[in-house]
Amino acid sequence: MKIGIIGSGNVGSALGKIWASNGNEIMFSSRHPENLKGLAESIGKNACYGLPAEAAKYSEVLVLSVPWTQAIDALKSAGSINGKVLIDCTNPLKPDMSGLALGHTTSAAEEVAKAAPGAKVVKAFNTTFVALMRSPSRTFGSQKAPASTVETTALQRPSFQGS
Repeated sequence: MKIGIIGSGNVGSALGKIWASNGNEIMFSSRHPENLKGLAESIGKNACYGLPAEAAKYSEVLVLSVPWTQAIDALKSAGSINGKVLIDCTNPLKPDMSGLALGHTTSAAEEVAKAAPGAKVVKAFNTTFVALMRSPSRTFGSQKAPASTVETTALQRPSFQGS
């Protein structure tokens, strides 16, 4: 599967590494794609890098993993993602991390769906610590729950669709 990742910081890079190691083709993206060369090269043949619009065109599934304050602008920079599954990893935190910027009358996924008309928005990985994503075992208690299982579930059950 071809997966584009908008925002290749801690979460985006961790997920990309997991998925690439499972044979998926990953395009990391950023406003400054030249900064992603080392990340892509460290993964090897299953990874490349570019701008968000390139990742959107490249991918079957798109992942949004940027700070909340950048989410809507990042989606705008991706262009049309109509018909794509969009995995939203954001948390709608205030810039100073003092609390939620929204979430009392609407959710981040709802706002992302509004900004991504026609996309099938799935909220996932926003409550999983990066240290767990980077752990070789990725276990929850005694039960294994690899990211690929969560990915498959998310792709089968999109919860929000942009209009």
